[in-house]
Amino acid sequence: MSRHNQSTQSNNNNTNSSNASGNSNNASTAQSSTSTQSSTIQNASQLPDVDQTAMCEYLELVQSEYSIERGKKESFENRAGIIMALIGALLVFILDKLPVTDVIKLCKDPLTFVVLIKIILGFSAYITLIVALLFSFLTITTSKQENYPIDSINLSHLAETRRNALARITLKYKDIIVDHRKHNEKRAYKFTTSLVLSIISICCFIIYFIIK
Repeated sequence: MSRHNQSTQSNNNNTNSSNASGNSNNASTAQSSTSTQSSTIQNASQLPDVDQTAMCEYLELVQSEYSIERGKKESFENRAGIIMALIGALLVFILDKLPVTDVIKLCKDPLTFVVLIKIILGFSAYITLIVALLFSFLTITTSKQENYPIDSINLSHLAETRRNALARITLKYKDIIVDHRKHNEKRAYKFTTSLVLSIISICCFIIYFIIK
């Protein structure tokens, strides 16, 4: 019985020692966490004021770039509208001077090198012009560009410090500008493709009538 009591007492002592060690570790962890938080707060308080940083200059920069990208969008859409009108007029002119039936009739004639070239040029004039019209239309109908999310502004945003607000707005404008540039690059490619195809169509039309 005495041995049993000694063993029980020994186990209790070990348990108490383990609990004490655990409490000591928890206290050490809590102290470390508190120290880290204090260090973070101290570092945040040491950050320079807005007047001592370039936040305002960067905000003006991104707003200027935002306006430029919006202007590019409107410019591409306006020019694409003009190109569409010109392509439509050119298509009517080609249909009058070079009816599709004339090109089809050439397919029934004895096939010679000249006839083959005229068939290729005739169909190319129509195909390239139609594709050019399609690309002009796609230049205008590119997906809508992102704007600053006004709906996301709430009371917490109004209550934040000026430094944090300027940083957040600047970074958001940066993301919007990157998105706008991607869309404008697509517009530029489609608009350029439309111009090139229109020129190719005109060249095919002229060469067709030069060849006898």
